[in-house]
Amino acid sequence: MKTFNKSIRTIAGGMLAMALSVILWSCSGSENEENIVPVAKPQTAIINGKEIPILHFYVDYDTDYFITVLFKENEVGDHIRILIDLDRFQKKIIDLTDRREDGDDREWSIHYRKLYKTYFDLTRQTVEKVHCYGGQMWVERDLKNNKYKLIINNLRVKDENYGDKTEYTVSVNAERDIPKYD
Repeated sequence: MKTFNKSIRTIAGGMLAMALSVILWSCSGSENEENIVPVAKPQTAIINGKEIPILHFYVDYDTDYFITVLFKENEVGDHIRILIDLDRFQKKIIDLTDRREDGDDREWSIHYRKLYKTYFDLTRQTVEKVHCYGGQMWVERDLKNNKYKLIINNLRVKDENYGDKTEYTVSVNAERDIPKYD
């Protein structure tokens, strides 16, 4: 009987240790770092259900970051352009429905053009006739791996000021190396 009780205690202790290690492992990430799982495949955008390969992913820095994702070779007319205050929003899940009257369009904005025609221009600042029904964005300047990363998941936007005034659904998963001069 003593051997049986000792075996049960040993098993229970092992299970408790394993449960604690799983809990500690799941909480071990940085407190300020969130995670987002991309909907689109790497180097791909999905616009209204159509998968489009990303040919170029540029990141320019002035006072804010300008991120441009091009879809056609030598064709700047087909792109998504993002303006973002990277220092403020880096490594944070940005709720794209969180728009404010007092917001600043330089906090973040997402602009989509196709064949030199604008289809939507979504900003943090609330703009009349621009409706956002969902979506998240993640931008990261990963110095450890020397990469820029951009993820937009399930953005649903309708801009009645531009284009065909229909709702667009957009997901983007883009990554590029940080240039040496950056």
